Amino acid sequence: MDLLIHSGVQYRVGIEGRLRSTRMTSRNDPAESTVRSWTQWQAAVVQLLRADLAHALERIDIEDVDWAAWRDFYTEGRTPRSAVDRAYERDF
Repeated sequence: MDLLIHSGVQYRVGIEGRLRSTRMTSRNDPAESTVRSWTQWQAAVVQLLRADLAHALERIDIEDVDWAAWRDFYTEGRTPRSAVDRAYERDF
């Protein structure tokens, strides 16, 4: 599953699973809250990807993400943080 395309490079779940973040979240973090609209959810995911991949990528924009691959996480009711953790295989 392609999850992110940036500068012509495709990042897959298996590769992303090796990229770790030490970012801590708080209860007020929008990535942890229940986000109702698809556009709000997308914005929160991009914010998390930017934080998690800042050491590997210079910039991530909303159009860099393959949203078709992420849509199932949204329809499952996952929070943005839960979706990113699942994509990175950090939720096992």
